[in-house]
Amino acid sequence: MKAVRFHSYGPADQVAVLEDVHDAAAPGPGEVRVRMRAAPINPADLLLLEGKYGQRPALPIVPGAESAGEVELVGEGVNGLVPGDLVALLPGSGNWQEAMTLRAAAVM
Repeated sequence: MKAVRFHSYGPADQVAVLEDVHDAAAPGPGEVRVRMRAAPINPADLLLLEGKYGQRPALPIVPGAESAGEVELVGEGVNGLVPGDLVALLPGSGNWQEAMTLRAAAVM
């Protein structure tokens, strides 16, 4: 699976690296796996990566606070979501990758 990662702070066009990373995990209870369809580049993302935001997360990091995608797999106990559903991911981090597993409550 591919992801955009940063190993140092600086201008995104200078420090962004497209890397092969582990596949998104199978969803556990209360989780879903989402295949990303769109993940915008926000000014807040860029400020964070330049070290100019209110926090400096530990590196390396997969950035991305917003995204939309398609549910691929649904974990046990998840109601109201099925594979194929199109969803928006609530603000978080790590959305600049091909897929991710997260709490079902973090999608709508």
